[in-house]
Amino acid sequence: MFDEREQQRPLEPGEIVRVGPTLIQEMGAHLYVVIDGFNEPLYTLACLGGDGYQWPNVDRRHIISVTPERIIRSGHTDEHTVYLPE
Repeated sequence: MFDEREQQRPLEPGEIVRVGPTLIQEMGAHLYVVIDGFNEPLYTLACLGGDGYQWPNVDRRHIISVTPERIIRSGHTDEHTVYLPE
């Protein structure tokens, strides 16, 4: 169930998140890690299992907080390993 209050709270570095539909085409439907939130509501994200590339200035409105019980390795692309919540 979608909890709007959860989606409005500030994020902490190290949290696991996904991006919303408007950014999936550009960034991919992967899991991301919050790197920082110095310019809240803009955050810097890095793909979990990625090559270290960071996506700066991602607006909080486009970030979905997730708390998976487990994360599984789903596959591998040329750029990085893909992890998904189970």
